[in-house]
Amino acid sequence: MSMMTPQQFSELYYFLPRIMFGGTEWGEIIDVSKKITASPSKDAEKFWPQWFDAWNTHGNELVSVARECHHKTAAELYLKAAAAYHWAEFMFFADPAKKEQVRAKVTDSFLHALPNHPYPCERLELRYSQQVLPGYLLHAKKDQPSPCVILLNGLDSAKEVELYAFCKHFLREGISCFIFDGPGQGELLGQTAMPIEFENVFGTVFDTLRQHQAIDRNRLGVFGVSFGGYLALRCASHFPEIKAAINLSGAFDISNYLDINPRVRHDFRYVFHAADDQEMARIAADKLTLEGKTNPNCPVLCIHGENDAVFPMKNCQLIKDWIGESNVSMLEYPQEAHVCQHYFHDYLPKAANWLAKLICP
Repeated sequence: MSMMTPQQFSELYYFLPRIMFGGTEWGEIIDVSKKITASPSKDAEKFWPQWFDAWNTHGNELVSVARECHHKTAAELYLKAAAAYHWAEFMFFADPAKKEQVRAKVTDSFLHALPNHPYPCERLELRYSQQVLPGYLLHAKKDQPSPCVILLNGLDSAKEVELYAFCKHFLREGISCFIFDGPGQGELLGQTAMPIEFENVFGTVFDTLRQHQAIDRNRLGVFGVSFGGYLALRCASHFPEIKAAINLSGAFDISNYLDINPRVRHDFRYVFHAADDQEMARIAADKLTLEGKTNPNCPVLCIHGENDAVFPMKNCQLIKDWIGESNVSMLEYPQEAHVCQHYFHDYLPKAANWLAKLICP
């Protein structure tokens, strides 16, 4: 078989735009799909281990070829390997130890690409409490201080894959990008729970970047995807120096936790170390809300799909009521689900341009 079956295409349709956006080509998806026989809807317990093994094997094959290549070709293959390893682990929770081992290979592959990275990329390690927060500063230019956007992850993205893909659009506008893992994210997933007061984590990042010689300390923005959109708004409310914030499919609150699909609920429990749905629902209702927070004093761009079943569209109106209608711009996509994955090509250039007008000289 040299093609994905119609059934596979139908069942994987939701993930395909994300996988291709993250740097994986259609031919790779076809090649990996040939090794998977189970159905995610009919036999999920068998499907996800097969998915994990197939993408992990593909990542290993890419690394093997990269080791024999030079310079930019090797870097490109290592970046593809990072994506393959991420697709292996991002929905795999059956064996946390195996998940974390492959997650480490995402970072290792990305690091191997750094010497010949398409953009000047600097590895930074920031101290927060008893942890080291790993991150990368991607420079739009190094001859003078640049505006910078801090990108915040959701629950299951990798800074080396999805966030890196978002960065490319801001870099083209002359905006440097900082991507990192906070507690409970990426490289630190499973080690400690994500803190409710994520603004404290953000404060460490914010202070470090404002002191960096390559960053214009007066031209900083924040971008967050999915739950990271909620985090971006929460952090913007605590740091009035932030000039602009972009919320991609984030929430005002998570009061609908028990109505969210089981896969995303599992992500929440894993990240916040909640014992069960009841405990996580209490945390969500009582603490994961912007209600009562000081509203940001910067312009906010909300990008949202009208059919978002994770964080429904009504969150946008709550955000407008909280911040003020005049300070919130909207990009709405009818018929689109969470993160509006079929419109990356449309809203990311618009979002980068919106931010550039606000923070670029």
